[in-house]
Amino acid sequence: MARGRRGRVGLAVALAVCGALALGIGCLVQQRAIDAQNARIAELTAQRDALIESNAQLRDKINFTYTDEYFRREAHRQGYVADDETLYVGGD
Repeated sequence: MARGRRGRVGLAVALAVCGALALGIGCLVQQRAIDAQNARIAELTAQRDALIESNAQLRDKINFTYTDEYFRREAHRQGYVADDETLYVGGD
């Protein structure tokens, strides 16, 4: 009987070690998945920040189109001059 009991204790210890090893491996796999998700979150956050900056620049451009300066520049670009300006045409 003493031998049988030792065998069962050894089996129990072996099973406990295997269980602990499986749990440890499971934790490592889970940590890898968490690390990958954190990297993806950082990547998406950087993309979001870049888009926010781009949107702010576009908003500034849109707001500029409502100013007198924009209309003056566009008029000059299209060849118009104001009443108090003189149009000079260069000859080739």
